[in-house]
Amino acid sequence: MVLATILQCALLSTLQAQPNAADAWNELFAQLQNDEIPDGEQSQWTDLEQAQYEKLAPFIKQAREIALMPHCDWNLDYTQGLELLLPHLGDIRQAGKLVSVSIQEDVNAGKFDSALLGMESLVGMSKHLNEQGILISSLVSYSVFKMDIQLVSIFNQTDNATQLSSFKNTLDTLDPFDPFGIRESAAGEKSLITNSLRNKDIKDLDLGGFVEEPISTGLDLDFEITKYESVMDRAIEILNMPNKTEALGAAEKLGEEVDAGEHGELTKVLLFRIDRIIESAFDASEDVKEIQFLLQQRIDVLTGPNSATYFLQAVDTYCAVDGNERREALERGDFAVLHESLELLAKAAEMPPTRITLSEESAVPVWLAPIFLMTIDGLARGNPNDFVTALRVAGHLSMQDRLAASVTALIIVEEVQSLMRDQLTEEERSLLLEATRRIPAADAFMILATTTKEKSRLENSMFTEEGWNPTPMAILAATLTLAKEKEIEGSCGNCWVTLVEAIGVPDDDTVVFAAVTQNMSDALLVAEFENEEQFIQKLRRSKNQLPALRRKLTTLPAIR
Repeated sequence: MVLATILQCALLSTLQAQPNAADAWNELFAQLQNDEIPDGEQSQWTDLEQAQYEKLAPFIKQAREIALMPHCDWNLDYTQGLELLLPHLGDIRQAGKLVSVSIQEDVNAGKFDSALLGMESLVGMSKHLNEQGILISSLVSYSVFKMDIQLVSIFNQTDNATQLSSFKNTLDTLDPFDPFGIRESAAGEKSLITNSLRNKDIKDLDLGGFVEEPISTGLDLDFEITKYESVMDRAIEILNMPNKTEALGAAEKLGEEVDAGEHGELTKVLLFRIDRIIESAFDASEDVKEIQFLLQQRIDVLTGPNSATYFLQAVDTYCAVDGNERREALERGDFAVLHESLELLAKAAEMPPTRITLSEESAVPVWLAPIFLMTIDGLARGNPNDFVTALRVAGHLSMQDRLAASVTALIIVEEVQSLMRDQLTEEERSLLLEATRRIPAADAFMILATTTKEKSRLENSMFTEEGWNPTPMAILAATLTLAKEKEIEGSCGNCWVTLVEAIGVPDDDTVVFAAVTQNMSDALLVAEFENEEQFIQKLRRSKNQLPALRRKLTTLPAIR
């Protein structure tokens, strides 16, 4: 007994001795009161905004450090009930915005390890809010975390598996079903409100924050509280249902009862929109799972090399060669300058397909153009093995869940067919036929599937109306334009220009540019393109491309 008491005292003493992140946050908030936080990406900042950012640099450092502190107690006085003020919620959002902007600055400067640490600090900030037992705190906790969702492309820009693992370990500490305490906070919400109500007389109730007109003083407060508690118990039960569809159905039924006045007048005023909280709770769980998945995928790529690893290495070595030097060497038939790149390309193409880009941003990935031009350069060498590699590359590109990659795969196959020798050895024929079988045929090059997927990505990034259905060319033009806006054009010599010309879809159409930069989704529906008919014909040919190539391979005379 004595030992237990000693241990309890020691534990309490340890907890009390822990630095309190809330105290550090409050000190930081006091310093930031009069400072404006720059808005927008670094490349778009004015000189004034840049000066503001530099002034805020010490505070950014503090925010990142505070966010990683494990203990945070805001010392809230829950006895205040409905009068409880939570000014720190808005302050935390501002601090989160500040950290988010600093992450963009890190990316612009190529400091990807620092950017990852910033993303991890946003998770820490959200954790400082998710255990208060107050619904609005949990929702703000989730909103801070969502700042990370816009930054997941950073995962593909770093080779630091240790840092990625640290970030994932931080995410793994979150409850998979209720990562930000949205569901759990409903019970705290019930307790906070009922305790507040029980300590008041009906005439003293101040619900100005909930209703426009005063509540009737003729209500039986005890009856109203009992009804509210009963409904909240049902709401808590609904929120914890594991099936979203069933939860929303139960919420709709309960909402109809409340609106009809079956559960008292106060409940109509005080009950939150259960359906919206359900949506937020399930979205939160899925968002965390998505980032965990992307992190793990990238970690696997870095720690256990696969096709994506070698494709990216091939791109790095290819782009490291000066574009003019590369072109001049190829013009005189000197392929030595591409030896390492083509070896890595062949190694990647031999392996099973994996996703090269893991994020779901709409822009065409930066690696596509160099992989395309590298493959075409390899075909110019005329080596039969390069033809096999090209077809295998087409198979990989078809499986990238990207419309631009699928169309590029089609173009590569067309190029292979046009350059095919008139005679083949049996071994060459066998290898080429095997390579064609790696390319999807039922949905040729996965063009239909990737069109649907790209449309979905654009819908998630742009405000769209129900039934929004742009043409495949408009969708592809949008993804190309978004990539160009990220200054992809000069990333690897003339690779981007060559790819855009080969695809035959513009990356600089004024209507499309306005659509993707000004969030004018309807503009994509009316976009017209000079060569749209040729592009439509290209997609139609895709259905026959593989059968035609296979027929050609089987009918060409063999070299004996």
